[in-house]
Amino acid sequence: MINYQALEIDKDFTAQIIDKKLLDPKEGEVQIKIKYSSLNYKDALAIKGHKGIVREYPQIPGIDVFGTVSKSKSEKFEEGEEVIASGYEIGTGYAGGFAEYVNLPAEIIVKKPKKLSLKNAAIFGTAGFTAASSVLKLKKHFKKLNNIEILVTGAKGGVGSLACLLLKKEQANITISSRENKSDFLDKIPFNNIINSSELLTDNPKPLLTRNYQAAIDNLGGKAIENIIKQIDEHGMICSCGNICGDIINTSSFPFILRGINLQGITSANEKYQQRIEIWDYLADFDNFNQLENIAQEISLAEIEDSAKKMLLGKHSGRIIVKF
Repeated sequence: MINYQALEIDKDFTAQIIDKKLLDPKEGEVQIKIKYSSLNYKDALAIKGHKGIVREYPQIPGIDVFGTVSKSKSEKFEEGEEVIASGYEIGTGYAGGFAEYVNLPAEIIVKKPKKLSLKNAAIFGTAGFTAASSVLKLKKHFKKLNNIEILVTGAKGGVGSLACLLLKKEQANITISSRENKSDFLDKIPFNNIINSSELLTDNPKPLLTRNYQAAIDNLGGKAIENIIKQIDEHGMICSCGNICGDIINTSSFPFILRGINLQGITSANEKYQQRIEIWDYLADFDNFNQLENIAQEISLAEIEDSAKKMLLGKHSGRIIVKF
């Protein structure tokens, strides 16, 4: 029986690399030899034992899996196929991607688009999936995004930076929010304008503010999205996909009934299967993979815990992928 390495978090929320016995997949499952995973904010919370993220410890985190089928007990997949699995309960209920192998139900796995390498799929990961889902929702709403004024918050994070890359391809006018006006990382992503994030975090009792944007992709939540709602133009849309600044929104009905704006929730963990295929196909059509790789760094299994600490402290930028 093969031994493989995995990063396991025990009941005391201690992370350690352990050797595990590789079990055959059950009926309806697929065994994946993982080549890449990625570190997401949800993974960092799982590693630190954040309440409500992981069903039960010990657990192997990692909500993203990118690799090759090594054994299959499902007619949907054959040995040697390159596949993607993300979201659902991977890394929180099921064993996740911070391991050399994983057995997962076939119904939560999709085939990797041919135009997308496993590495670039990992750089996109759940963050890119979330960004792409937001962009596609905006495209459906506006029909086309060229010259649409769109605010992207949390631009140095994975979702924010990838949203900028995707919106640039759609020829949107991008305003980003950041705590920094300039940095080496910000030079790597496209945008037209920048505001300081503090502008979105101030208390303002007015129910409506100047209409500055037609749309927004918000990763912050809390006070930030409250102020964004007040600034969206008539019949605009906000895609809400994060809550770093809080999960409670206090707002009035005026932006909705006077300006007719739409607040669209974005789910990555529970997106429907057919939509998953469409989102990955959309990401495969991205045409500037050099720029994509420019915002990513590779780490090993042993470096995950330290990288997660930095992520929770806000001391990271872009995408972190785990290579096996």
